[in-house]
Amino acid sequence: MSKKKILYFNPTELLDLDFEKSLLGGDEDYELVMVKGVPESEFLRYAADADAVAVDAVEITDDILRQMPNCKVMVRRGIGFDCFHLDAFTKNGVLACNVPGYCQQEVALHHITLALSCLRHVTVLNERLHKGDGNYDDIHMHRPSSMVFGIISFGAIPRTMVPTLKALGFRVVAWDPYLPEEFFTKTEVERIGELNDLLAMSDVVSVNTPLFEGTRNLISREAISKIKKGAVVICTSRGGIIDEEALRDAILDGQLSGCGLDVLADEVNFTTPLVGIKNAILTPHVAYYTEEAEEDLRIQTLQIMHETLKNRTYPKSLLNRDVIGKSRLEK
Repeated sequence: MSKKKILYFNPTELLDLDFEKSLLGGDEDYELVMVKGVPESEFLRYAADADAVAVDAVEITDDILRQMPNCKVMVRRGIGFDCFHLDAFTKNGVLACNVPGYCQQEVALHHITLALSCLRHVTVLNERLHKGDGNYDDIHMHRPSSMVFGIISFGAIPRTMVPTLKALGFRVVAWDPYLPEEFFTKTEVERIGELNDLLAMSDVVSVNTPLFEGTRNLISREAISKIKKGAVVICTSRGGIIDEEALRDAILDGQLSGCGLDVLADEVNFTTPLVGIKNAILTPHVAYYTEEAEEDLRIQTLQIMHETLKNRTYPKSLLNRDVIGKSRLEK
């Protein structure tokens, strides 16, 4: 009986799969293969015969999946899964998964850090003081108990932020048209029915939605024009949700006091209209990172693939649940 092939395609930070091999505990029915530094266009050259695949940033379409007859499960090594065409996965009977919980604390912490840095003008004051200028007469700050922290999309990470935000004194409100009422009741967060109402009332506009066609450019020039004057915009979810040029203009015009972004539309060269804007705090999509989170990602990614193949069971992080009952696992 031939070994089942588990492929890691262009994993960003991995140097080898020694750790993953140790996690298998001597199970010799599986072969772990890593490919690094090859163009995305060569994906099928390595993945066509794989039984399971872990990817960082490959667009997976119907055409690709049809050419991978052995593949039962594919994992996006992270939370976002905008590179997966979920309808194509279901059509081909392939399980699409992500790793949703591995960096929850890290992203929540980074998000709050960006917000507080904007509200306390940390980067501006730091730059001035390094130049021998301790002046802050033109800086306006307010205590959290006088401010509204408005959350767009109330998923697991923003719910993780709520206790800290409330401890600091913020009034926390959220807009999410897809989430059951119980999530708001349990966290004692006020639900706002309309996005425009949240934009108009929030001192911090906290963007947490995943990226898909319905949320691309959600925070558009028109939406930004409705945000409360002097507010800040924070995003650690995905680039492409915010119109960065409109955001820059709003900061320069004085409508907004700043922004904190860990994600950009261009994360290859990190070009953005916000570069050089003193009240724009930018970090290079690093909110997810700690050494502990990286280890959790490695463990959970392998577990999803190995246990799915070995036990022929559906993982908890299955994204296309409509594939249940008609997947390749059951053939």
